[in-house]
Amino acid sequence: MRQIRGLIYKRITDVNDALFPLCWNLNTNTFIEAERRTYEKQSLIIQDEFYHFEAIFSDDEFVGFTAYWLIDGNIFGEQLAIVEKYRNCGIGSACVKHTLSQGKTMTIEVELPGEEMHDRRIALYQRLGFVMNDFKHYQCKFR
Repeated sequence: MRQIRGLIYKRITDVNDALFPLCWNLNTNTFIEAERRTYEKQSLIIQDEFYHFEAIFSDDEFVGFTAYWLIDGNIFGEQLAIVEKYRNCGIGSACVKHTLSQGKTMTIEVELPGEEMHDRRIALYQRLGFVMNDFKHYQCKFR
């Protein structure tokens, strides 16, 4: 297991930022097409003052990215992706805690349980105190 030190979050507000390709590449390799925006849509939304798209670093090494909305102190967590070699090192948990510290409440959508990656994501959020609701919900598509 890798030793992870303090994490640094660098907000990206333009797709021309030198850090954006790192995040975009991880996004396209982590999420299926329906779970991510097109490049064109991302290039517009990344400029929104309420949208936070942050590259995550540890010891100057890129380890992942997070994307969330912060509106009136309320957070809607949209995406969290960690570079594969850094998964299961506590980075995901640290990122969620960092995001939680930015606002009052946090809402997220996760996929239905039953697939390995879905179950891992759900377990991460449950360990951090999130609960699943009992009503049927259809996750909005990014495209």
